[in-house]
Amino acid sequence: MLRRTLPAALAALSLVLAAPPAYPEPAVGGGYLHPGHALLVAQTPLPYQPAGMDSGASLYLAAGDDAARGALELGVLVFPGLTLGESYLDAGGFARVSAYRGDKGEMGLGLWLGPRVSLEYPDPPVTLTLGVGLGYYGGLYLGYGLGLRAYLEPAAVELGWDSDTGPYGALLFLW
Repeated sequence: MLRRTLPAALAALSLVLAAPPAYPEPAVGGGYLHPGHALLVAQTPLPYQPAGMDSGASLYLAAGDDAARGALELGVLVFPGLTLGESYLDAGGFARVSAYRGDKGEMGLGLWLGPRVSLEYPDPPVTLTLGVGLGYYGGLYLGYGLGLRAYLEPAAVELGWDSDTGPYGALLFLW
């Protein structure tokens, strides 16, 4: 049973980190991914703007308990800046390649595609994000992630939760 559920649960790590806002922003930081993994996060906008849409890249690395996980994500902001009262709604799409090495040395690789929607509140400055993804990781898989980012310029605190892998938290430096 564990042998069949472990790859799906580790693949869902790609979605637990679906919480960064849909719009790309430069950030670097670290945090904690439950259970017992240290987390490193780096994000940057890209100079390539297909059809005038902002694009970005994100790198996630987690290690602990003799296991390592990582994901590289490319995203594009497809629907920027719709104003809802005093809030802003952004929607984007992402493609993510994720990999893991388990505590028994087994390796896994996955590819994910999905949309991401962010709602930004100006006062206090917080962003709520929901991401869903359809991926292939030993079979088709659908998962989701929910995140909240609170801005304390020039830093941000990010908290997230995923249906399969549980909670995480990160402290990011923005510039």
